[in-house]
Amino acid sequence: MRHIYTIIIFFLFVSLCYAQDDAKLNEAIQRGDDKAAAKEALSLARTISKQKREKEALAYFEKAIDFADKTNDLALRAVAYEELGDSYYRTNEPSKAIKSFNIAAKYHAGLGAAQAQTQVINRIGFTEKNKNKNYEGAIKMFKRSLQIAQQNNLFATQLKSYELLAETYSENGDETTADVYRKSYSQLKNAPNSTKIVKYDVELKEVQEQYEATINSNETQKRELQNRIARIEKEKSKLSKELTIQGDSLEIANYEAKMSETKAMAEEERRKSVQNLLYVSYGGITLLVIFSVFLFSLFRSRNIANKKLAEQNVQITKQSEELEKRGKDLQKEKEKSEKLLLNILPAKVAEELKEKNYSAPRYYEKVTVLFTDFKGFTTIAEKMTPEEIIGELNTIFSEFDRICKEYNLEKIKTIGDAYMCAGGIPEPNDTNAVDAVYAALEMQQYMAALAEKKKARGEHYFELRLGINTGAIVAGVVGESKFAYDIWGDAVNLASRMESGGEPGRVNISENTHELIKDKFDCTYRGKISVKNKGEVDMYFVNHKKWW
Repeated sequence: MRHIYTIIIFFLFVSLCYAQDDAKLNEAIQRGDDKAAAKEALSLARTISKQKREKEALAYFEKAIDFADKTNDLALRAVAYEELGDSYYRTNEPSKAIKSFNIAAKYHAGLGAAQAQTQVINRIGFTEKNKNKNYEGAIKMFKRSLQIAQQNNLFATQLKSYELLAETYSENGDETTADVYRKSYSQLKNAPNSTKIVKYDVELKEVQEQYEATINSNETQKRELQNRIARIEKEKSKLSKELTIQGDSLEIANYEAKMSETKAMAEEERRKSVQNLLYVSYGGITLLVIFSVFLFSLFRSRNIANKKLAEQNVQITKQSEELEKRGKDLQKEKEKSEKLLLNILPAKVAEELKEKNYSAPRYYEKVTVLFTDFKGFTTIAEKMTPEEIIGELNTIFSEFDRICKEYNLEKIKTIGDAYMCAGGIPEPNDTNAVDAVYAALEMQQYMAALAEKKKARGEHYFELRLGINTGAIVAGVVGESKFAYDIWGDAVNLASRMESGGEPGRVNISENTHELIKDKFDCTYRGKISVKNKGEVDMYFVNHKKWW
């Protein structure tokens, strides 16, 4: 009787826990917090799944997807689709599982999370192999995972992919190809530093778990963990690159091994043939005719074997040349991609993306933001052809780019006829306010000279408004595919107001900037000027550099 009571109390306790979790989910839904609702639904689904109630868990996984799709959190979407795929796999719905895994892989790729992307792709391969018995589809997925792992120096994933490919080819009855991948696995696993890579993986996982547990900890502890993670990833990347270089030659090594094996077989066949020839010769003249026929057959077999060996040698040589050419082509593409990346992003940010597959947003205490805009652009543009407008903007903005480079400013973006740049990022410095004012005065001088030339020719010309503000901002990379380096913060908004509150041909600055440059430039106080959403703000016109 006591056991019955214990069971009843246990089920009541479980029901109460589910009710509380359901209450948290409903509360998040009522608040309209889709992100929190998705997380609560995922938590419920995992708990129910552990109870082996997979059909009920599946319903909550699908709820989590519904809420995650309403958010902009790619990481949350990726996890939700990944776990939904696992649930479909457990409920024996392979087509739905594969569809969910493909979506998860897409989001991981958008985040630049190559490790997570390869893991999901391998799950697709598992589903094809174990549920659909589609060995060709499974092999395609495992090879795709291997390619991504090699491109991103993911040592553990390369090992796993070689192992899975060997297993799948073996199950499909192709032991020859299976042996190729087994040898690749063995060579890479026994390569120098492979044990260190595994240790780095374990250490990195532990430190990342510590970092995830420091949400409410102080910033010093977080930075120490971030620095430790960066150090481990750097050391791991260095070793992985060395191992990947070794791994790149595995395919050639395997072909050479096959070639040596083929030669050994031919040599063994020749040795046996000669031995048979000797045995026949002892038979005497009475067996001469039989011996002659056998000898003809022997030499014919040798010629066929030698011909096959020669063809294999040619094929292996050709494949080696193709691999070498592919390596050179890949190197050229890599150099082209790096050059393009540096043209889009600051060098430091681009390097961080290459090493870590992501770029963390950074807070800057003192950054000077410069905005420009053309007075009456729309009116003047209506009198010009599209080609003339584009050509004019390209000429002006190219000169602005040159000026920014001269004064150590980072171009952020152009929006129509507006131009935005900033000093003090991505590398902080103490001179960014002065640098920005020098650049602004040179931009206005350039526009004034350009206007004089166009007046003399009777052409339309643009007048430039320019505003500057200094303050704290956050900078980082945004976007899922066409990513861009951008900045945010109240200092950015106020810089925009300085531009709109300025006058053509003048450099209008805020009080924040004036405090930093007043010893070097002669300025005129304009008084407090009303600014949208800011009230009255002190503004100054910069006249020229002080000569005294």
